[in-house]
Amino acid sequence: MKDLARWVLLAFVYFVVVTPIGVVGRLLSDPLHRRPDRRADTYWTWLGESDGGAPLVRATTTVAAGPGR
Repeated sequence: MKDLARWVLLAFVYFVVVTPIGVVGRLLSDPLHRRPDRRADTYWTWLGESDGGAPLVRATTTVAAGPGR
């Protein structure tokens, strides 16, 4: 019986406290900067050149391809 009560209490705390905090946080901000920047020319960062003269670049953000993209 204690295990069931513990599970119910944890589920209650999760859905009443943790979930609303996460939902509000996602509505108010984008902490991982996952929204695409429509003004950006590129999502690549210039790092310089290698010893052989080849350009060194890296992707700074990955944008998930969704429906209609």
